[in-house]
Amino acid sequence: MDGGQVGLGDTVDRDQVDEEIGVDHIMDGEGREGDREAREVDGVDQKMEGGARARVDKMGTKNKDTVAEADLGGGETMIMALKTESTDFEQGTGFLFGSRHTCYDDLGCFSTASPFDNALGYLPEDPEHVKTSLTLFSRAKPFNGSEVTYNDVSSFRAAGFDPKKPTKFIIHGYMSFGIAPWVLNMTTGFLRKEDSIVIVVDWRAGASKLYPQSVANTRLVAAIIASALETLKTAYSVDMSAVHLVGHSLGAQIAGYVGSAVDGIGRITGLDAAGPMFVSDNVALRLDPTDATFVDLIHTDASPLMDMGFGYKQPCGHIDFYPNGGEHQIGCPAPVRTSLEDLATFQFAQLYNSVACAHERSHAYFIESLFNDKCQFLSRPCESYNAFLLGNCSSCGSNGCPVMGYYADRTHNAGSFYLRTNSRAPFCQ
Repeated sequence: MDGGQVGLGDTVDRDQVDEEIGVDHIMDGEGREGDREAREVDGVDQKMEGGARARVDKMGTKNKDTVAEADLGGGETMIMALKTESTDFEQGTGFLFGSRHTCYDDLGCFSTASPFDNALGYLPEDPEHVKTSLTLFSRAKPFNGSEVTYNDVSSFRAAGFDPKKPTKFIIHGYMSFGIAPWVLNMTTGFLRKEDSIVIVVDWRAGASKLYPQSVANTRLVAAIIASALETLKTAYSVDMSAVHLVGHSLGAQIAGYVGSAVDGIGRITGLDAAGPMFVSDNVALRLDPTDATFVDLIHTDASPLMDMGFGYKQPCGHIDFYPNGGEHQIGCPAPVRTSLEDLATFQFAQLYNSVACAHERSHAYFIESLFNDKCQFLSRPCESYNAFLLGNCSSCGSNGCPVMGYYADRTHNAGSFYLRTNSRAPFCQ
């Protein structure tokens, strides 16, 4: 990892990679221990900040716990005990005294004014705390990517950026990181499918905070990615229509913010886009069809938050896929009912890795679509999952039924589409 390099393993023959990295190997989840070890090695503190249980009056002083009422969407409202230090108010993250703002050099200014009052008054942290990194991979460097700086075109040039090739960005979500097994598998899959540039966005430090703080940090990460794209557009006249952003969970909402800041993005794929604190009629707050020429979503964990559902339920793309109904995935443990106290103290963050099976299936399905050349995730247009199970679906017409995953952009249909999967890899039926 010296010299800005991120090691993804020893260099091997690409034919050997295609032969040895089968769908079963990619999907079997054996990297979970690796996830935990990588977090420990990299020193990412997984203990959630705050979570104070004591309730005080709503006008508590700066050094006391402040109680706030938060609407998480879907009709779920809860009282949250939010520990607010005096430094938070100095930095403008208080939420009781009107909107606040902060500015970070060339990344711009951020405010808690509506609609960005969704994160309980938190503002994006300083870039030094979020620690966002961009690592560039290509077929020439499939395993040892080169770190690039968002506002330094020379770093892209040294890393081998080629403006003639399509560019993919992979953005992880809450409690994850840029060398998670699924990110590495997706990187390999993209390079297997097409001669492209893959840029992995790692914001692990900013994604491992108290959930509202991580929600606020998404805006800073988006500003960094948008600035990187503007750098490439200015220096190389990069065609934005050849840019594809893929984000999981909070990463999907980051992709939406990038799309709203940069005109002409070709495609955004939202992998179970985060729901809590993003449910809003105001599309400026969340991913929506205006953020790219083509926006596709895979919904896999849209159960109520009380059942530990982390995803966004409502359609928010040109095409929205709902495998197995989109709320719970076959083969995953039954939903865990969470107490109001756990939600109010953000204990769900500590349980995330043990209950995120359905949430993580979204990227498992997409990765399988990159490697499984024998089966495609064919979907059907229906009014609901019950209608799908009863066979009461509409015809796909002359355009044909859309395929969930990598090939979703080959359809001209739009709307909500349903399908069933197997309970384990290979998931495609």
